[in-house]
Amino acid sequence: IAGMNIYNPTLKTWDSRPIVTGEDGKTLVVFGGRTSILQPNIFTGSIHILDITTGIWTSGLPDAAAPRIYAGCVLVVDQFVVWAG
Repeated sequence: IAGMNIYNPTLKTWDSRPIVTGEDGKTLVVFGGRTSILQPNIFTGSIHILDITTGIWTSGLPDAAAPRIYAGCVLVVDQFVVWAG
């Protein structure tokens, strides 16, 4: 999975975020992206983690990485690596 599109029904806008899955196929990580298509120069460095088996979302460290878009990401065991963007 290279990325996901997010629809904001209030603003009626779409945005995309880079995502990666864990080696075991049980974890999905969403990182960074724009906070609003209406303010295209505001980015986030937030990390959100989905346990696919339970459907429960958790948040990673707030702004653990510099805010960015179009970054490359990889998840290896318990290490999440982001480069470029």
